[in-house]
Amino acid sequence: MGGNQITLNGDIVDSTGTVLGRHDGITNFTVGQRKGLNLSGNAEPLFVLPSLRIAHASIVGEQHVRCTMTGPEGGRISGIAFRAVQSALGAALLNSKGRPVHVAASLKAEEWRGEVRVQALIRDVSFAA
Repeated sequence: MGGNQITLNGDIVDSTGTVLGRHDGITNFTVGQRKGLNLSGNAEPLFVLPSLRIAHASIVGEQHVRCTMTGPEGGRISGIAFRAVQSALGAALLNSKGRPVHVAASLKAEEWRGEVRVQALIRDVSFAA
């Protein structure tokens, strides 16, 4: 990299174009980093879950999309996108089986049948290269 690094600042936006915060150059951050992104307007902390693959996605109720995602090392996490069926987010989740995606989500512990698991509350998704 040397001394020729280019640092461009800009907005952090969701899939609808809503500005969530600002960054002062991608070269100043690492994957998964939250601190310093100025996203304090969100009720829950947001995380970027990189390079996941949608293993399964389905409509739950009338408006929600539930999915199971797998990571490059084989780990699994379930996720849900509330009120997403008629949105670009819902379409991306429902039509991306097997494709690598980056997911922006808050994380929530849920208990079901005596087991505690982590669930991703999906806010946005983008296709990975």
